[in-house]
Amino acid sequence: MGRADSGGRGHRSNLPQHLTTFIGRRDELAHVKGQLAAHRLLTLTGVGGVGKTRLALQVAEDLSRRFPDGVRMVALDRIQNPDLLLHTVTAALGLRDEAGEWDLPALVARLEDERLLLVLDNCEHLLDACASFVTAVLRRTQEVRILATSREALGVAGERTVPLPPLSLPDRDGPPVSPKSLAKYDSVRLLVDRAALVSAGFTVDESNGALLSEICRQLEGIPLSIELAAVRLRAMSPQELLHRLDRFRLQAGWPGVPPRQRTLYSLVDWSFQLCTPPEQRVWARCSMFRDGFELEAAEAVCSDGDLDPDTVLEALSGLIDKSVLSREESRGRSRYRMLETLREFGLGRLAESGDTDEVQRRHWDWYRRLAQQVAEGSFGADQLTLFSRLRQDHANLRIALEHGLTDPDRVETAQRMAAGLSYYWQVTGLHGEGRRWLDQALSLDTRPTRTRVRALWADAWLALLQGELSTARLLLKESGALAERLHDESGSAWVAQLTAYADMNDGRLAECGSLYRQALSVHRALDDEPAVVLTLIRMAILAVLTMDIEAGIDHCREGLQWCERNGVRTLTSNLLWVLGILRWRSGDTTGAVAAERESIRLALPFDDPMALARALEVLAWVAATDGQTERAATLLGALDGLWRSFGGEPFLYLRGFHDECETQVRSALGPAAYRSSFARGTAMSYADLLADALEETPHVPEPQARRLSPLTHRETQIAELISQGMSNKEIAANLMIAQRTVEGHVEHILTKLGFTSRVQIAAWTVAEGR
Repeated sequence: MGRADSGGRGHRSNLPQHLTTFIGRRDELAHVKGQLAAHRLLTLTGVGGVGKTRLALQVAEDLSRRFPDGVRMVALDRIQNPDLLLHTVTAALGLRDEAGEWDLPALVARLEDERLLLVLDNCEHLLDACASFVTAVLRRTQEVRILATSREALGVAGERTVPLPPLSLPDRDGPPVSPKSLAKYDSVRLLVDRAALVSAGFTVDESNGALLSEICRQLEGIPLSIELAAVRLRAMSPQELLHRLDRFRLQAGWPGVPPRQRTLYSLVDWSFQLCTPPEQRVWARCSMFRDGFELEAAEAVCSDGDLDPDTVLEALSGLIDKSVLSREESRGRSRYRMLETLREFGLGRLAESGDTDEVQRRHWDWYRRLAQQVAEGSFGADQLTLFSRLRQDHANLRIALEHGLTDPDRVETAQRMAAGLSYYWQVTGLHGEGRRWLDQALSLDTRPTRTRVRALWADAWLALLQGELSTARLLLKESGALAERLHDESGSAWVAQLTAYADMNDGRLAECGSLYRQALSVHRALDDEPAVVLTLIRMAILAVLTMDIEAGIDHCREGLQWCERNGVRTLTSNLLWVLGILRWRSGDTTGAVAAERESIRLALPFDDPMALARALEVLAWVAATDGQTERAATLLGALDGLWRSFGGEPFLYLRGFHDECETQVRSALGPAAYRSSFARGTAMSYADLLADALEETPHVPEPQARRLSPLTHRETQIAELISQGMSNKEIAANLMIAQRTVEGHVEHILTKLGFTSRVQIAAWTVAEGR
């Protein structure tokens, strides 16, 4: 599969790193592997907390080498709306939706020749949507296998279900067991392992073996129950823990909770009762978040007249100590996460308190403000920080937009949010999702407002990037008419600019120049500098097509001057890409290569593989022009995979150059040599493509330059091993250090270099000649 995600084609797994060891389940592990070898769809079923996800991930990790095209996990607990399933699957596969072709038939067709394992995790709340997706995949593909986890079966033809039992337990009526013999029971092993994490030196011995066995029996072998109980052994003895379990086990039943889960819910409730009143309120209110949240968000959403921000912070610390929350740090910001079972419990307590509507309002307000901040900073020096931050909080952004679209008083604001994020949707590759929000908002609020004008042309912009010219023209026509009616000069200018862009894609060049000049004049008059630069970029592309090279270079230079003053990396990358094409068209192949390489470097921190693809396209044309036909064919092969991973090439106006290059190279090499070089390109990993694209004239790095590296000696070693495609586990084995130590070094490297992915580290290492 032509990977487009930051992991790249050489990194074929998106499985999360485990923070704790996998205990037991030897028989189940072997059984599931055997069943998955014999059946293409296997669903692990069982109650919440029984360990379905953890087992599925272990199976996937163990089998990863058997799937040449990768192992991909699709975390469905991050979404509630079934309409978002396809977006979530596409993103997990590392595919981008720039060309707008990833509907279900297109996505399934893309998987036809893949040998891939998909892990669909937490399907129970999206059963119908999951069943439709899985059915389509099974019917159309031959080598794709699906491992699902769900509290109930998907109900799909060909599905094989494996009910996951609790962990093995010592027999209450059997003979006394020794500490050594207790090791054969997975439940006891898990309890002891997790207890040792919170109480150094904790072990099973003659004095506590029977107590630990009874604790596991009381907890019915449910892994999540055991992990929650193990935390209590930090502050109490096994005897004290068992005494309290006895008491809570006899409490009143839980309406609507299956019998097998009542002990778990009783234990969760016990954890809740052990919390202070502020901790209880913060637990309930934090349940409004999905897929984690930042400290500032928690303070804004959880604070009210009874809880000030300092109290919220103190409560968060207490919830971490009680293992209700986990905390991680990325680029100097704390982020908190809660297990889904604990989140469900918290939502129930929130509903009982009567605070749901108020907390939901504060959640909406926080992410509305964050979206506005991103919109206002989309073309500023902080765009990388803002985009990365919102990308991490994407699940919460979805909750906010869904809430806004279900409240008539907030639909226009939601429409403004979705439109204001148009550049965010573009840079992050979420064209299809951005259009979904815009389409919904436009259909729910049809009032003739300036917000609607902007939403219409923003929707058209994304449609153009997906190659949907007819849809874009309809949207632009409505936006233009409404802008004229409302005397919205900015809206009219955007419509003119985007109409010219549509004409350019259609090959209708005659009117493009006048439309662009009209838009540029208004954008300048309104002092809308980002719009001016975007117009200059498109005018420079038009100059490529009309061979007005000097004018195109002037447009690029003007845009670059503004970008340099304002530190806008993405637009700089775009301008350099176009400048590279202009230099190639003028015969300056050396200048073209330099511009394209710098374009790639600037785009790397944004994890935007489209920047690599468009630059590689130009480098292929340059190679053909310079007579490097084998290299050109190799680059065309690499591009084939990249473009297919986007669903198709979005730059229709440049298709003629691509076809001309391919014809020239085929003719020069002959069919056999062309196929060989092309195949070599399709086999290249993403990291190899980056290394090839960024390769400079060979030189020996100066010693002083190497001493100026921000990395320590150990960090430099790890960066070099990352550039060789090694995982954290492989690096740890190579350097004979702990995997957690490697993970810490990788985080430090990312922070020091201002990067967000391993691919960026690899590219930096290659570029630095290390």
